[in-house]
Amino acid sequence: MAVGYNRGRMSLLCRRCLASGHVQGVGYRVFVQDAAIREKVSGYVRNLVDGRVETVMSGTIESIERVEQALQLGPAGSRVDRVDVTEHAVETFGEVFEIRATTRRTGE
Repeated sequence: MAVGYNRGRMSLLCRRCLASGHVQGVGYRVFVQDAAIREKVSGYVRNLVDGRVETVMSGTIESIERVEQALQLGPAGSRVDRVDVTEHAVETFGEVFEIRATTRRTGE
């Protein structure tokens, strides 16, 4: 499910976050999508087969950092033990943040 918005022209940063803990089957991806849309960040979130959730997002540094704070909290019923954040090559996702299907790779 993709949701769009108009971000306008700005300098973008792209980061990849891997959340570990009890983050699957608890609404974590929808929670992340809501935070990303609120902050006007584009990209995607998906489950990994190893139990983690991968988020790749592009936006302003301030917006990315606010979404990263939300990733640490997670929704009610989740338990976020760790979020590993790495810089990611800037990708163009258009103006959407989508929930993608589970990937068969582990994300490493």
